[in-house]
Amino acid sequence: MANQTVSGSLFKKMVTNGAVNLKNNHKEIDHLNVFPVPDGDTGTNMQMTMMAGIKEVNNLDSQSIIDISKILSRGLLMGARGNSGVILSQFFRGVYSEIVKIENGSATIEEFIKALVGGYQMAYRAVMDPVEGTILTVVRESAEKVLLEQPKLSSVEEVLKIYLQQAKETLIKTPDLLPVLKEAGVVDSGGAGFIKIIEGMIMALEGNILSENELQQPSTQEVHDHFHGA
Repeated sequence: MANQTVSGSLFKKMVTNGAVNLKNNHKEIDHLNVFPVPDGDTGTNMQMTMMAGIKEVNNLDSQSIIDISKILSRGLLMGARGNSGVILSQFFRGVYSEIVKIENGSATIEEFIKALVGGYQMAYRAVMDPVEGTILTVVRESAEKVLLEQPKLSSVEEVLKIYLQQAKETLIKTPDLLPVLKEAGVVDSGGAGFIKIIEGMIMALEGNILSENELQQPSTQEVHDHFHGA
């Protein structure tokens, strides 16, 4: 069933599923991490930031998207880890800055698109020297695309699918915008992590609720390989 509005409880379900999808895939995001420092922790930082926000949201008993996005934004700001986590927290702060303007506890398609635009604008403002070819480009071009397509979009699912499609297209282009990515032969890690969140949100809309993967202990063989440079 297509959703014409986003209630607080649906938004909570979407962002929780997005956070879990990121957490379950964060290792592959870590492997992409070469910018701004190649320290292999973008996925870890992003998922820890998201999980800090989700923890706050899950303690909140409200059906209003205004309340949910406010507490999510606050939890992310408090729990932000690393550059990618800070930008992610600012994105959701921007989402909240638009959602707070709505009249009732649910966002219409138009209001939801405005929130996605507010997210990218806040993320850009939070960075002293915005660099293209990063998560910033991904959130901006995706929001611009849904804004352009808005007259044709009749459900929240359609909005996020167009948003995701653009996010993936932009991610593929990041090495052309940022030479350090091209040299390393990877796409931007922050953008890739953000896409995992959006994919999880779409899964929630389709009724596919994820559970957190149990953290696997590395096998002794993996540990051996790691220490012996395999």
